[in-house]
Order: sequence, then C-alpha cells, then structure tokens
Amino acid sequence: MRNVLGGLLKTLNLITVFTLCLLIKVSASFGAEGAQTSATPQADKPEAVAPVVTATAPATVKITESPVVTTANGVTVETRTIEKLPAEPTTTQKHFEGSSETKIENNITIDGRGLAYGAVPAVAAAIAAPTAAPALVAAAEAVGSSRSMSITPLAGVTAYQGQWNSHISNRGTVGLVIDIPLISVLSLEAEGTMGRFNISYSGTGHNFNQYSGGANARVTLGKGLFQPYFGLGMMAVYYEGMSQANQGGYQQNSRFSNTIGAGQLVAGADLNLFGGIAIGARGEMLRPLTNLPANYNQNGYAAQGAEDASAMSTNFYRLLGTVRVSF
Repeated sequence: MRNVLGGLLKTLNLITVFTLCLLIKVSASFGAEGAQTSATPQADKPEAVAPVVTATAPATVKITESPVVTTANGVTVETRTIEKLPAEPTTTQKHFEGSSETKIENNITIDGRGLAYGAVPAVAAAIAAPTAAPALVAAAEAVGSSRSMSITPLAGVTAYQGQWNSHISNRGTVGLVIDIPLISVLSLEAEGTMGRFNISYSGTGHNFNQYSGGANARVTLGKGLFQPYFGLGMMAVYYEGMSQANQGGYQQNSRFSNTIGAGQLVAGADLNLFGGIAIGARGEMLRPLTNLPANYNQNGYAAQGAEDASAMSTNFYRLLGTVRVSF
C-alpha cells in the first residue's frame, strides 16, 4: 500500500511540474503577441511633419532559475523560468532641412514701405531708360570702350586780331582732322585747313587764299557722352596771292606768296551720338612765329606798301563746327 501511495505522489509532482512549465510557456507567448499588437498601431499611424523611422530591436530572453527543491519522497525538482521579453521599437526622428515644405521669408523694408514698393521705381527706370533713349545708351556703351581713330571734317570762319579784323573778311574756312589715339587720353592730330579771304585798305583791295597744315597733341577729358578736349601744336601757314606795293608808294603792282610758321592752341568739345558719330565745336588760335616778312618801320607801324606783309604777321582765330566719325 505504501508503494502505491509513493507512486501517486511522484505522478502528482510530475503533473504539477509539467503544468507549471506549460503555464509559463503560455504566458510568455501571450506577452510576445501583446508586444507585437501594441507595436502595430504605431506603424499604422500617419507620418508626422518630420519623418519618423522605426526599427525593432531583436527580442531578448530572460532566464530565471529557482532554488532546487527536494520532496519528501526524495524527488529533486529544478525550476527554470524562461521569459521572452517583448521587443521594444526604437524610434529615430530625422529632420530634413530644405524640403519642399520649407518656407523662407525675407522681409526687407525700403523707406518703411516694403521691398515691392521700393523695387517698382528701380525696375521701371531700368526698363524705361533704354526705351526712352536707345541712341544715348548705345553711344554711352560705345564711348565706354577704348577710343579709336577718327576723321573730323571742319567748317567755319576765321577772324584776324586788332585793326586787321575790320580790313580782312573771311569767305569761309574748311578743313579735315585725323585723330590717332596714343594712350587713353592722349592722341595725335594731323590737321589741314583752307580759307578764302578779302583784304582792303587805302581804297584798294584784293582776294587771297590761306592754306595751313600741321600736327597737334590733343588731350581728351572724360569718356562720357560729352567730351571736352584741348591741344597744342605747330602749323605751317601758306599765303597765296598777297599784294606787294612799290617801295614808298601805295600802288600794287605784283603778287607774291609766303609761308610762315605758327603756334596753335586748340580747345573744343564733342557730343557723342551713335554709330561712332559725334558733333561738336572747335576753337583755334594761331600766332605767327617764324619766317615773318619785314613789315614794320622804325615807329612800329606797317610800312607803306607792306600792309599785306603786316597782315601775315598778325594773330588770327578760327571758330569751326565739327562732325567726328570714329572707326
């Protein structure tokens, strides 16, 4: 009988141990399913403004060993609890800068009225300027570049200084200037002119021609639409058809020609138009210096019969209109 009871106790102990192990395993399974169930709604949630990346860490296993128990009938029971802990999701939030939804606002104020208000006049001026004066804009661009060689026709009048101003009249003066740039502001001019004149005194008169040619060093100021300039040079002046009277008398009985050397001062200004064309005005003053004819007596007045020679020794001025064509 005693053996039968011992056998039943062993059987009950085994059933008890098996039941405990089964309960532990079932509870661990329910725990894992609960963890997965709780993680699912987070995956189904809509994305926030900043994208969220969720990663699931590997599941961990927790093993707990209970103290060894020996029953009265000598059965040793070892209890070991194995728990599978639920995996905890790892959430990483990443911020993406400069996405399509990023808004950048710049509030710039001009005179307290905002950018749009202040920008309108500037934009309107930039659009209207070329439309209003295309010729001036083109001229400004052309002038801003390096200067080039130019040819300038001249036309105007010549006047003599002092008492000869009322005795010599000019029928017209024409000429041509070739300007060759050397550096940015300095150039060399080659100039030639021709004029027709009438001279009268002591009840007599005649016509004569004046030809001149030479070179000037010219300095041009500025590179804008309006360009003033000045220069200095030497000219050879050839007089043709001058009168020579008999010594001691007024009777004109011959003609002669003479060439003198004269220093020249030049000043003028050009107004640039378009296509390398400019209009302007030019003034010249010539002072006879070399190869002057003898024309004065001991009192400093023109000797009788030497009036034309005296005229050739007198300063004269030119006022000329110009049209400059640059290449």
